[in-house]
Amino acid sequence: MKKLLSILALSALFAASSARATLIDLTEFDQTIGTNGAITFDAGTAFLSGTATLTGDVVNLTSFAWNFSTPDYLPFDDYAWVRLAGTPYTLSSVGSLGNTDDNSSTTGWQTYSFDTPFTGTIQFGVANRVDDDVASTLAVRDVVSTPVPEPSTYGLLGGLVLLGLVLRRCRKA
Repeated sequence: MKKLLSILALSALFAASSARATLIDLTEFDQTIGTNGAITFDAGTAFLSGTATLTGDVVNLTSFAWNFSTPDYLPFDDYAWVRLAGTPYTLSSVGSLGNTDDNSSTTGWQTYSFDTPFTGTIQFGVANRVDDDVASTLAVRDVVSTPVPEPSTYGLLGGLVLLGLVLRRCRKA
């Protein structure tokens, strides 16, 4: 009986582990490079500078990490954004960081989390405003998607619960 319960516990653990979060590969996104723009990739991080965008379709996106850095100053209000299903959201800008004394400002790494997983088209972007002399940078990493478990996983878990209840009832009898 104990051996059967151990097998059931291991089976449930295996079934639950099959729905782990996965990192989305940003190198597979469409790239658009504008004036003074560039996109580079290093160790799972995408770096967009000047005027550039990365666009891709995602399923069950739960979060991503981002960092906006700029050597620019006002009135050159460069900015970074994310567009979700066509709706833009500003992540940061030169205006929100303020002028710098050493020609460098950064938000540091921030995490954008979704209350409910997002499915659709996402676009990350950075843009120069007014000038093209100095390029700001948006770095994006840890774009996390949580897969939806297959119906068979729910069936397996339900069957294991039912079997456990039956075994418990047999044990009491």
